[in-house]
Amino acid sequence: MWEDLKIVHGKPRHSQSQGSVERANQDVENILATWLQDNKTKKWSEGLKFVQLMKNRSLHHGIKCSPYEAMFGCSAKIGLKSSVLPISIINKLKTEEDLEAAISSMNTGDHCEFDETLIEEKNEEEKIYNRINKITAVRTESVVNLKTQANRMKEASENRFCEAKVGETVKIKTPDVDRARSDLRCILGVILAVHDNNYKIGTTEGKMEHTYSRNQFTTCKEKLVTIEEVPDLTITLREAARKYSNLGGQGLGNSIQPGQCIILPTLPTIIGQYHNARSM
Repeated sequence: MWEDLKIVHGKPRHSQSQGSVERANQDVENILATWLQDNKTKKWSEGLKFVQLMKNRSLHHGIKCSPYEAMFGCSAKIGLKSSVLPISIINKLKTEEDLEAAISSMNTGDHCEFDETLIEEKNEEEKIYNRINKITAVRTESVVNLKTQANRMKEASENRFCEAKVGETVKIKTPDVDRARSDLRCILGVILAVHDNNYKIGTTEGKMEHTYSRNQFTTCKEKLVTIEEVPDLTITLREAARKYSNLGGQGLGNSIQPGQCIILPTLPTIIGQYHNARSM
């Protein structure tokens, strides 16, 4: 029907988005929930603009500044700083009466005393040039801070997950959707090969279909599985968990041979068996 339409098969339980996106969504939900509780309202759409401002003004520990400052080169203007009043007048305000007097003077046009303040010492081109330099400097510093954070996280990961060797016994955690409730949480395997920090692992039921990174398994001190025990057969993690299961594992089995017919009970038979069981 649609020539440009393509079906992409993936794993719905494994999100392919970046972790930073998921973290940002979680922060927005938490801030919005707090805003709704403080304002005693259910109109969450009205609070999105406030949540966005709070998120953009908050300090980012990676870039050492707020996202707004990294984007525009200056802090977000809130309150009176976002008004048309000059900075010198804002600094002199102490009471609400002073603010009302300043606003009324601006509205009536009686602001000759502000003319000297409104005159900029620098021309517009120089202001734009300085703002561009400020944005460039902030973004350059943000990139350096992000690289420093990435190196620190990489070093911590390397210290936590030391390099595994070929022949070592490992434990692979089985996801909840790939195992029955009474099955073991992990399956044992042995490292067959290492290529570009990706590990090829085999079990006593066959070789795993996909390679694994170092943080996806844990090593065992004892040697429980040897390379010689691994058959020359490729299986998935769910198939391996099913073979180790005592109750048949999770998912559909392959016990039905091709061409074999399955006889299913008819609906009246099922209803009759149900009523017989209730009457006993």
